[in-house]
Amino acid sequence: MKISEWIKSDLELYNTIMEIESTTKSQDRQAEMAFNKICELYSLPKYPEDLDNYLESLGDKQDGEIRSVYEEYALIKFLNPNANKRTLVLSAIYNVKNFFAVDIKDVISKMESQFGSVKFIGIEGEMVNTDVIPVKNVEKGLLAGCFVVYTVLDTAGNRR
Repeated sequence: MKISEWIKSDLELYNTIMEIESTTKSQDRQAEMAFNKICELYSLPKYPEDLDNYLESLGDKQDGEIRSVYEEYALIKFLNPNANKRTLVLSAIYNVKNFFAVDIKDVISKMESQFGSVKFIGIEGEMVNTDVIPVKNVEKGLLAGCFVVYTVLDTAGNRR
């Protein structure tokens, strides 16, 4: 199912999006509102610290890689830096809800094309104002304010 079909098929989601878009708030603020309201609508993990409870609530129903909406949003935004933040939020929520995930290999490839060999990838920032950055090590990444740090193992072997 495509995102547009999902929106059309779910009246509560559609109404939530219409309510958010009808505000006079900026697109960034609307993206933040969507992040909060739609995550709550589907009881999705907003941040990494929400994952344990979310996984527990799923039990054996999970199938695929699971990230928080924050992580998925940041990775999608990194791969699509010029996209509308509201669209990126919906994409991240759709992915998390349906147990899809950005292929980390794509993130690694783009990161290495910009910065050379990378051992760790960090996510810094809040809600919809995030950046994916290379970090030298986990400790420095966390001290620098990264909310999440991914370890890149043998990046050459991770490529398609």
